[in-house]
Amino acid sequence: MIMERPFTTYAGALRNTLLSLGLAIAANSISGQDIRLGVPTGLTVEQELALSGRFTSASLVDIDVQALHVLVSTHDRTHVVDLRIGPARELRLEIEQNEMRPFHYMAEETGPNGRVQLPRSPCITYRGRVAGKPESIVRLNIEADCVWGYVVEGGTMTFLEPLRELVPNTVSERLHVAYRASDLLPRDIGSCGAAPLAEQLPKQLDKGGPAGVAKAGNDCRKLEVATESDWEFYDDGETFSDIQGNLNMVEGIYYSQFNMRFLIVYQHQWTTSSDPYSSNETGCAPSLGPGQLTEFRDHWSANFDHIRRDINVLYTEKEYTDASNIGCAYTGRFGNGTDNDADSYCVNEWIDDVFNPSHSAAGRMVLVAHEMGHVLGASHDDANCSGAASIMCSTLNTNATAFSGTSVTQIESDLDYVSTEENDGRTSIRYRYYPTNTQNPIIAPFAGTTTGNELVVDAAHSLLFGAGTLTYQATDTAFLRPGFHAIAQPSKVVHIKIGGCDVNGL
Repeated sequence: MIMERPFTTYAGALRNTLLSLGLAIAANSISGQDIRLGVPTGLTVEQELALSGRFTSASLVDIDVQALHVLVSTHDRTHVVDLRIGPARELRLEIEQNEMRPFHYMAEETGPNGRVQLPRSPCITYRGRVAGKPESIVRLNIEADCVWGYVVEGGTMTFLEPLRELVPNTVSERLHVAYRASDLLPRDIGSCGAAPLAEQLPKQLDKGGPAGVAKAGNDCRKLEVATESDWEFYDDGETFSDIQGNLNMVEGIYYSQFNMRFLIVYQHQWTTSSDPYSSNETGCAPSLGPGQLTEFRDHWSANFDHIRRDINVLYTEKEYTDASNIGCAYTGRFGNGTDNDADSYCVNEWIDDVFNPSHSAAGRMVLVAHEMGHVLGASHDDANCSGAASIMCSTLNTNATAFSGTSVTQIESDLDYVSTEENDGRTSIRYRYYPTNTQNPIIAPFAGTTTGNELVVDAAHSLLFGAGTLTYQATDTAFLRPGFHAIAQPSKVVHIKIGGCDVNGL
């Protein structure tokens, strides 16, 4: 769990505590000539009042977003960004693109004229670390008109998001707010109604014990994610990029605690009000009957069975009417040993009312991480909801930044079960590999060993011949341990590394 350090509130009134943040970018990772992207700026009375209702302290950020966006989108390398929050705190960030969409990614929308395929949008998701601090985490989403995400350094999570998302009537694209998770005024953002129909796995779960720092072992995992968004989400102006950015932030949590990477394999949106989601309830209040969760599962099971995925995540702009519920999921359904996607579904309200102090990028991150946690086997963890609350508290809180030890045990149990079974057509969740060959990208797990002089890849991908002593066939049921290397040549120089969650060590 990410533990929050005590935060010393800046002296004076809030107007005086909102410091300017200087942001400078080096043209490459070695030198150079910095582009100054931060200048002091003041607040209007309206902005000051709005922020004082959300934070105990925060920093106002003036960023030349367009210059930053041009830099990172035109250079495929690691970038060095100097982030200065006031005179006493400066962070040097090393970031690179975190392209979560594999080569077979597909985006589609259904409108008045039916379903159509969409072109791949530019990558906006970045990951990295604070220079010299390998245990730190950086997750940023950089678009042409805004930057949002977080930095975890020294046990403290600091968020960055556009001021216009937090303060009504803000026009400027340059103004952003930096705040620590501990700076957020404790506030419930809504509840999870606890998923119905939760047929539990045949296993014993440790539901007791205190929360604490918890991280999985060295297993390297991937999770194939498919997303759905309804008419209300589209009509309110949200996009696939918003979802990708949200999942980039959520993945940072899952990677730090479970060594898990997300692959966004498919995204679908509805651009017509005639979508199949008529319910305004989550589906987590059994007395009210089926809700959007049931509608989502039934529609996708009938119409999207051809999409190979592990988990299904729906984003909505509906305001759910069943109590205070803002999300719902089928608990423990990921490894229940049935069909391709079983009941691996969750629904999430995109909480973004600028007039509501509880709504922020941090809140949306907590919500989606929570509902995905249910699908992966975690139950509500109300015993660990004080202080740096667990993500799995039934009443979600923006101060939650990690899973407790109890939740980690439950999710690990589910993942271990899936890893030892035939996996019912799912991707291999336990280990993955990264190819360094750019001519023939191969996206498949490998397993099995024999003697031979060829490297065999699943027929859906490539067949490579060359010098060697081993044959490897892609399957879903057996795994090679991290650290294996194979060379196939001379027809194609192919260097395949199996294992290692981080290609570039970030």
